[in-house]
This record gives sequence, C-alpha cells and structure tokens, in this order.
Amino acid sequence: MANKPQYPIHGSLYFDVREFVHPTVWNIFKERAEILIDPKIVRIADAVRERYGSCTINDWMFGGKRVASGYRARWEKTGGEYSQHRAGKAIDIRSKNVSPQHMYADILANPHIFDRAG
Repeated sequence: MANKPQYPIHGSLYFDVREFVHPTVWNIFKERAEILIDPKIVRIADAVRERYGSCTINDWMFGGKRVASGYRARWEKTGGEYSQHRAGKAIDIRSKNVSPQHMYADILANPHIFDRAG
C-alpha cells in the first residue's frame, strides 16, 4: 500500500485533502478544506482506488498540473456554473492501470460496488 495521506480527507486511507482542492483553496483553508467536500465522493474515490489501484485526482502537491479535478471554487474557469464540482460532489479521477473507457464500462457493469460507497 502507498504511504498514508498526510491530511486524510473524511477518514480516507488513500486520499489527502489537497487532492480534492485547488492550491488556492488549500492555502486559505488548509486541512479545514475538507468541509467543502461531500464525504460520499471521498468514499467513491476510495472504492475506485481499491478496484483499480493507484488513482489521481489533483496532483499539484506532487508537482503535477492538475488543479481543478475536484472541488471547483467560484473563481475557477473550468466547468459549468452549476457543476457538481462546485458543490464538492464530483471528481475527475484517473487510474494509472485502466483507461477511462474501461473504468466507465466496469462501473456500469458493477454498480453494486459503487452504490455501497455513495
């Protein structure tokens, strides 16, 4: 198993609060930014991680470029005005082991796995 997150979000074994928020949001709220994220989406992210292995949401804290794949504040230009990202209820998650098409098809074929999470 990978290292435990430094700032676990809603009890996640895999994900850090920073992976769900923009760096500006992190700089304002620090670990309190967790309150902006729905616990259900964290449980779903954990289920995705357990099924597909290593996954990425935002990676800016690791030197990557992804900053808007989780919660999107009002100032973010990415996405729609009423996107579920703005409510902390959506993520764009990427697996290192499977393609987005495979993940999508597998989730549709196995909804019971993800229904338990959220």
